[in-house]
Amino acid sequence: MGNVQRYNFSRPNHLSPDLIILDGISGTGKTMVMRFLDSISGVGPAYFDSGFEQMTIGAYLGEIRTDFLRAMLSLHVDQRYYDQAISREINLRVSDLSSIWRSKKRWRYLSQLFMSDRNLRTVGGTHELTTLFVIVHQLLDSTLNLDYTYDGQIKRILCVRHPYYLYDHWLSYVNNFGTNPRELTLTFGKHGAPWFLSSEYSNFARFSNMEKAVICISNLFERQDALLAECEDLFVVDFERFVLGPRDYLSGIESFLGKKMNSIPSNLRKECLPRAHINASRNLPIYRKYGADKLKTNLSHQDDFAARRDKIMQSVSKKTFKQLESAAHSYESRFGLWF
Repeated sequence: MGNVQRYNFSRPNHLSPDLIILDGISGTGKTMVMRFLDSISGVGPAYFDSGFEQMTIGAYLGEIRTDFLRAMLSLHVDQRYYDQAISREINLRVSDLSSIWRSKKRWRYLSQLFMSDRNLRTVGGTHELTTLFVIVHQLLDSTLNLDYTYDGQIKRILCVRHPYYLYDHWLSYVNNFGTNPRELTLTFGKHGAPWFLSSEYSNFARFSNMEKAVICISNLFERQDALLAECEDLFVVDFERFVLGPRDYLSGIESFLGKKMNSIPSNLRKECLPRAHINASRNLPIYRKYGADKLKTNLSHQDDFAARRDKIMQSVSKKTFKQLESAAHSYESRFGLWF
């Protein structure tokens, strides 16, 4: 191929819409919070963006040069922004939680299919699409490099949850890493260890599913703690207190974003909020798929917490459980207990 010329990539002209990044370890309630954010005028439909995730991870791991990331990220976001402004790639799958059919703005999104794209910022006649809404899976501290590689404003909202209550969710699908081609997490090594683990877990496949679940949660909590320590412009939604008393959190998000939500009462009813018990979630197939039905209980919060801890402790080695217990102590010191 001969000598390949190296360029300093740039994108001098860009749209750079504001970005809302809804992040959190899988199982922390992002799809629940998503519906409230989607109700805000000017905010585009929620989008799970694998390409955005992979670029961010590649840069975090030092596999993508900064100038290339800046140009590619700008191109990617502008393309997504343009597509949403004309409803080119909207999610019409009725069963998906991120489907536009579940949005109060669904008819506006559909009407955009028939409008001219001459004025990009005119959307639905009287509304403007000013903010792109991206949902990501446990990017956590890897998003910190976006602060100096993206030219628009970034607002991060982080969903968190006590690690003991993530165990059943992760146990339900952790074996997909390296085995299921429909699992889109970036992995390393011949056995498909997820990117967020250190190189010492390159033999990830040899662990039991119970051990894998706890290892993943524990390592992700270290990355979550790093984000919480380093990122000042961040709004945190701790699952337990949110589901028991959501109003203060919703008001806080409005202040954080400088935007007002719509349809709050109806969205609260749809999400069964507030709840008498943190485990009283909606009985949806997608939640049952990831083990939410195993959280159902008639126990008090305190007794349920103790039973859940004992169950995990008896399922994994002492060394592995010690990692999870450390994550639990970190969470409790920051957010407290809800009982």
